Amino acid sequence: MHPDLPSEVWEREVPEGKRSCPRCGLPYEDMGSAEEAEEIDWQVRLVRRVHRRHRYARTCRCADAPAIITAPPPALVIPKGMFSVGFIALLLVEKFILGRPLHRIALLLGMQGLKVSPGTPVGVLGRVLLLLRPLYAEIVAYNRTEHYVHADETGWPVFDESGRRFWLWAFVGKKTAVFMITPTRAGAVVRASRTID
Repeated sequence: MHPDLPSEVWEREVPEGKRSCPRCGLPYEDMGSAEEAEEIDWQVRLVRRVHRRHRYARTCRCADAPAIITAPPPALVIPKGMFSVGFIALLLVEKFILGRPLHRIALLLGMQGLKVSPGTPVGVLGRVLLLLRPLYAEIVAYNRTEHYVHADETGWPVFDESGRRFWLWAFVGKKTAVFMITPTRAGAVVRASRTID
């Protein structure tokens, strides 16, 4: 039993043609009670949300008041973007908590009726990155103050014109984890990571 989940009650009735005695034909009488059986349904659905911004015309003759006012637009993470705050939050969960590659996320969206190229979620994440930079800076600053931090690096293939190899560094403290991509695995990276700006 999961009483904490939102519930939908689906009334299931015996079809009208089968609510009578098969021998004499007299009807069965509704007892006013029902047996209950539960199942857990997992619903994932895309919705096109249309915001109808109502407009209002001035009824007075005040010259310094606007002639028409319009309801404000919805709050968006990306101005004039097509994705809701909830969509972008779920995209972040899919990518960074569940570790799903972006081409699979695009494939999943396509299976649900939203055809997007893999570049679309890449673009969204790029815009979100700009919003999260201040938070990342705070996490880095806190990580640098932690008493003990485990540092490790691994090769990170980067496909660009230079053909250089980069290194992914992880600095894991008690309360934070910071990841950096650098062109070197030298000890200078560790020293710089521990320096407070």
